[in-house]
Amino acid sequence: MKILGYMNSGLLLMFHSMLLLGYGSLVTLKLMSKNSTKTLAAISVTTIGSIVLSAVVALLTCSPEWVKNPIAQTSLSSSLSTNLLHPKGVSFSKWISPASACGELSLYDNETTTYRSSLPPIGPGSRDDSFMNPFTRFIMSGFNDDEPTRLKAVFFSVPDQYRRNNDRRPGLVIFIHGGGWWTGDPRASPGPCHAEFAFSQGWSYAHIDYRLLRNGWSGDVQLQDVKDGIGHLLDTYATVVDLRKVVVIGSSAGANLGLTASYQLNNEKANLTHPIIAGVLVVAPSTSVTIGTGPNSIPRWAGAWNERAATERFCEGVFDCNKRLSPLEHVTKYTPQTVIIHGVSDEWYAVHHSRALAKKLARNNIPYVYLEPPLMPHCIDLAQNSIPYQMGSSAFKELMQSL
Repeated sequence: MKILGYMNSGLLLMFHSMLLLGYGSLVTLKLMSKNSTKTLAAISVTTIGSIVLSAVVALLTCSPEWVKNPIAQTSLSSSLSTNLLHPKGVSFSKWISPASACGELSLYDNETTTYRSSLPPIGPGSRDDSFMNPFTRFIMSGFNDDEPTRLKAVFFSVPDQYRRNNDRRPGLVIFIHGGGWWTGDPRASPGPCHAEFAFSQGWSYAHIDYRLLRNGWSGDVQLQDVKDGIGHLLDTYATVVDLRKVVVIGSSAGANLGLTASYQLNNEKANLTHPIIAGVLVVAPSTSVTIGTGPNSIPRWAGAWNERAATERFCEGVFDCNKRLSPLEHVTKYTPQTVIIHGVSDEWYAVHHSRALAKKLARNNIPYVYLEPPLMPHCIDLAQNSIPYQMGSSAFKELMQSL
């Protein structure tokens, strides 16, 4: 319900503004008394005020200024004088329009390849999902991990209507799905929306699988699957895409795996002229096992699940888990440019994760953009028309165009 509200906040603003205008007209024409409209008008005024306030705060605190050298400046002082007058990347017509779903990926030409097969269907780890509350468990049960004995990569070339500069190879966006490490489906939202955004920029798109906690696999297996999947795509389509323009995008658990895989791959290929991963866009990531199990982690009674228990399950049987699986521990001078979006009211991963990563990137002079929109919950990338996500997309677009 929170996501639906944020997706349609601009539409609700227009609706209640028209209602308020209608109440005023009825009172002016003496068709209704002031007292009879007082409560109704108060509801509309309160709704309008809350939506406008949250929008203004978002504009003041989220500044997708992309500075390639050395870091992006996203402080309040740098955005106060510009965002209200010239909101970067924000379309208010899109904001006040009804939210619409993205198209099915099956509508686009694609090629499926297998990069790991003959896997055991069940891993050695626990399959207990007690870190979820009943509602989250019900939602998660709607995702089915089909064919768990093989891992697939699906590649989508740029559709004809989006092709640009036919003499040049397009860049490649690789999507890593979320799902709490427990479940997930790269074909489900927001995957199709990210695909359409990649196509609109003249880029190819791909998504990959990884083994899941629900089948008894832990974080070290998942990370290796993601690294292998990225490597498989780059090897398979080396003559089709521009390997200097590879961007990884992920949300939630996919953001954690996408960050760690990208950072580690760049460190492993540090002697290359061009980085293997040029940029990363993540939404609501877990960036540190220490944060995920520490005092700032989100207990189940405060959110969708118990962050500490889920992180411990992610680390089950993994030696030195924080060092191996936390992207925060792998930031070096080879780290790719990074765009981070993390809502303050995230109910899955505490916002401290992204704050720590932003500070680490700044200390290492890595170009980055960090957006921390107020009041926003975990699944920000499902609210494609919200003001914060539009600003994040603007930063992502600039990242792609800078490569």
